[in-house]
Amino acid sequence: MGDVQALANLGYCYFYGRACEKNYDLAFAYFKMAAYQRNVDALYKLSNMYASGIGVEKDEDIADYYLRAALDELNGLPVQVAKEYPSVFYSAAKSSLKSKSKNVNLENVYELLKFAKEGYEMMIAQGDKYYEKMLMEVIDILHQKRFQPYWDEEDVPIIN
Repeated sequence: MGDVQALANLGYCYFYGRACEKNYDLAFAYFKMAAYQRNVDALYKLSNMYASGIGVEKDEDIADYYLRAALDELNGLPVQVAKEYPSVFYSAAKSSLKSKSKNVNLENVYELLKFAKEGYEMMIAQGDKYYEKMLMEVIDILHQKRFQPYWDEEDVPIIN
């Protein structure tokens, strides 16, 4: 009935087989329709599908396109709303770190990781324990020596 979030939700249903059979073709179609209307969830999931080659031919360039589009949409939202999408920021940070370019801006990557960390912490505080593993991954990356110049007090690893 024209609800873009409903299209993205149907994509998730078909992608994960929630209340229906898994069907990557239908998931892709619903995500594509929602992405056309700039839905962050759909843009992010299309990025994941292309990055992993699930339901589509693997293509890092297209994956990066959809990930950048999701980030662009989040940049126009209030900070509290954007924090509801920590996985987009985490994926963007990981994508930058995997980049073959020698001009990776570690300070920008650090900021993406910090934003993802805050978002995961917010989601976990709301009872969504699903994100605990991703939060630990983000913290581990933030503790890497290459980010030391950007650390604030809470980032300094505790060493026993």
